[in-house]
Amino acid sequence: MSFERVYKAAEDMVGLGQYGRTLIVLTCSSVGEQDHDEEDEQN
Repeated sequence: MSFERVYKAAEDMVGLGQYGRTLIVLTCSSVGEQDHDEEDEQN
């Protein structure tokens, strides 16, 4: 079965000082969590 999920993500930008570049870090606390129904289907 194919379906899409929507996750909320936070974006943080970190300056890399003398290098003149920035690093963008995306974090999402719900990625990796599975619904109980999915676990039952896999077993």
